[in-house]
Amino acid sequence: MVRGRAASAPCRSAHATLRTKESTSRSSNATIGAPENSGTAEIGFLYDNTPRVEHQPRSPRHEGACRIAVTGLQPKAAAGHYYTSRFTAGDMDFTLLNRSTDYGTFAEAQAADPGHTSN
Repeated sequence: MVRGRAASAPCRSAHATLRTKESTSRSSNATIGAPENSGTAEIGFLYDNTPRVEHQPRSPRHEGACRIAVTGLQPKAAAGHYYTSRFTAGDMDFTLLNRSTDYGTFAEAQAADPGHTSN
C-alpha cells in the first residue's frame, strides 16, 4: 500500500506462436514478471498445440504450460521448461538468430539459421 492506495504495476502482455515441422502452438493467458534488481525476466503462458493432420495419430492435440527466463536488456539466449496435458515435460534452450519477426513459417525461420543441418 502506498499512502492508503494499492500500488499498481505496469500492465504487460505477450503472445507467442511456435512453429515446428509437425505443429503450431499458440499462447494464451501470458504473464511477464521481472523481479526488481534481478536483471531477469520470466514469461509464463498456457498454450494450445495443434499438430498437422498427418502427425495427429501419434501426436494428438494438447494443451500445456510454459515458463521461459531471459537475462539482460538485449538477451541472446533463453531457457525454460514446459508441461503438457499428455503428462510430458521438458526443458528448452533458445538461441537468438536475429530479431526479425518476418518469418511466417517454420521453413522460413529454419532457412535463416546458418547453423542448421537437415536430419
